[in-house]
Amino acid sequence: MSELRLSAFNLNLLLALDALLQEGNVTRAARRLHITQSAMSHNLAQLRELLGDPLLIRGKAGMTLTPRAVGLAAALRRGLEQLQRALGDGPVFAPETATRTFVLTMGDFLAVHLMPRLLARLRVGAPGLGFTVVPVDRRRQAEQLESGEVDLGVGVNFERAPGVRSTPALAQRFVSVVRRDHPEIRGELTLEQFERWPHVVVGEGRGDGGIVDAALARLGRTRNVALRVPYFLAAPVMVAASDMILTTAELVAEHFARHYPLQRLTPPVALAPFAIDMVWHERFERDPAHTWLRGQVEAVLREPA
Repeated sequence: MSELRLSAFNLNLLLALDALLQEGNVTRAARRLHITQSAMSHNLAQLRELLGDPLLIRGKAGMTLTPRAVGLAAALRRGLEQLQRALGDGPVFAPETATRTFVLTMGDFLAVHLMPRLLARLRVGAPGLGFTVVPVDRRRQAEQLESGEVDLGVGVNFERAPGVRSTPALAQRFVSVVRRDHPEIRGELTLEQFERWPHVVVGEGRGDGGIVDAALARLGRTRNVALRVPYFLAAPVMVAASDMILTTAELVAEHFARHYPLQRLTPPVALAPFAIDMVWHERFERDPAHTWLRGQVEAVLREPA
């Protein structure tokens, strides 16, 4: 590239180019830089004109980098890291050479769903990184995040303590599941059936399942909670072997419907959508390693299962 053409670039455009090359997707690149998708699309159009190359092309499996883009990606990343070091803006996290272990806290199902995908994503680009998953400790989660004992929490209903930051990583809705050969429920779940047939609830206390119970109470109805279990991995297996109903996140329902003979049904009561959140402490808000980790976890959660 000539000096004349280099003068056509500003730092924001170079950062946009780096995000596009690293993510290979306009939406994820925009999220990475905290700008709108339309702004990132405008940046991509400018970059295509300046470089005389499409950079990203649509293929059968989504967007693909052109050979020119592949050749630019590593060199641009190294250049931006050198620039950041030269400007004295703190350390740069280089996942391809880093050796460290991140500690994540999440429930059993999310560990099964997320971790294999995350490890597969990082196997080549970040071979020196490891992960430890610990159970969610509701009493100590804010303390764990502040001290750095835990790097990132992933799940729902995390404590909103002072200094704890959060962001919704994946929107969810509630889905009910019953076994495929249920003696009565087939294809549709009525309110009368929902009230009459037994339920399994995931939780450790009597108050768990309160969202569903509150929705029923508004209609003057109740349900028969026959079983409470503390594990998301256990509940769908029990449903597949019984006549019970489980109402859970769509991510859980979809996962187990692929492995067990289950029907996915719309609950007959209005249940507000919710989100799977990521939580961390504000001490690490701008830490390069933490920022990178959050981006990777969010990207994996949003991937089609």
